[in-house]
Amino acid sequence: MSCRTALVNKVAVLSETPYRSHSIAKKHLNPFIHVHETSSTHRHSYVEWKELEIRLKAGNSIDANFEKCIQAETEKWRCVLKYIVDVILHCARNNLPLRGSSDAIGDNNCGVFLSTLELISRYNPQLFQHIENIKSKKHVPNYFSPKIQNEVIEILGNKVRSEILSKVKSAKYFSIIFDCTPDTAHVEQMSQIIRYVNIKDGECSVEESFVDFVISHQKKGRNLSEEIMQKLSSDGLDIQNCRGQGFDNGSNMAGKYEGVQAHIFKINDFAKFVPCAAYILNLVGVHAADVSVLMISFFGKVLEFISFFSMSTLRWEVLLDCIKTTLKRHCDTRWSSRRQAVTAIQENHLPSVHKVLQHVTDRANNWTTDTASDAMILLRQIDYEFVCLLEMWSEVLVKPDSTKTNRCKERVQPLT
Repeated sequence: MSCRTALVNKVAVLSETPYRSHSIAKKHLNPFIHVHETSSTHRHSYVEWKELEIRLKAGNSIDANFEKCIQAETEKWRCVLKYIVDVILHCARNNLPLRGSSDAIGDNNCGVFLSTLELISRYNPQLFQHIENIKSKKHVPNYFSPKIQNEVIEILGNKVRSEILSKVKSAKYFSIIFDCTPDTAHVEQMSQIIRYVNIKDGECSVEESFVDFVISHQKKGRNLSEEIMQKLSSDGLDIQNCRGQGFDNGSNMAGKYEGVQAHIFKINDFAKFVPCAAYILNLVGVHAADVSVLMISFFGKVLEFISFFSMSTLRWEVLLDCIKTTLKRHCDTRWSSRRQAVTAIQENHLPSVHKVLQHVTDRANNWTTDTASDAMILLRQIDYEFVCLLEMWSEVLVKPDSTKTNRCKERVQPLT
């Protein structure tokens, strides 16, 4: 073996080609074994073989030096990747955007991710040297690119998702919550949330975990239900283990016959649909206020007061000089905002608002004609009917608002 490895000349080699059987090898090699063992070539190759063995064990060979360089380079990139992962996790926990307007580290607008790495490098020589190499040499691998950031985020997201699904599978039974909304790119995305019982250290807790965004191309209940069941199947979850459904009150989701909940219920009659009580209460308030033209007109007037002052920074400053709190704008999707809007005017602020409007109508105070005219219109709207409705709604809206707030608390159960 030593002679073969040392690549000596053919004179010292017993045979140039291997023998196919032991008997043939024994017959041909027997006369030459003693001669070969006593030859100087064999002894020289054997000494070289042993010296190589000693150098390999001591780590003094050329290969060992190469191996040390490889290990040092591997350790360097592991350190760099560790800091990259830690910074990405830090940004994710604090809902911070990673990228800035520039992707070059060291620029003023390089973003939170790169600037944080640069900050850490002040206290880590290895990372500092890596960043300095990037700045001095443009074409050097750095692992700081947006592509690497997205790959790390995807890897971390898949790991978190697999941990959540593992807990759900351990619990066996679960409930599903899906909600559709278009994103800024006008793509309909369906958010997936799983509700399950997590058992840890002998203690049970009901948890809701966001799992994924599902791009949806459907609008009808049947098609949406198929997308939902297909997503659950890809996650390794059996629809027969589903014990509850939660959607918004749209007809395609909550419809009694053709909604998503109805189609899933046909497959699994244990998957009970639990409507969102807070959303229903909000709809009750919205529709209750819209049945009367007088009520619609009242809330329209409240919105006009807020718009008049908020559309001008100068008028807003004059208003803040007279009242301690700001006026609130209301919207249909948040019924509690109506109470905030009414209360902001009703709680001893109506006289102050009236005083500010009178101040604006006075042309001697250098207000424009249009502004003074709008203020005069608002002054005429503050009549006996408006004041009575203001007092009435401030009392009526207290209970629905407190009820909705209590139902949205974290530990409130559906049947409470």
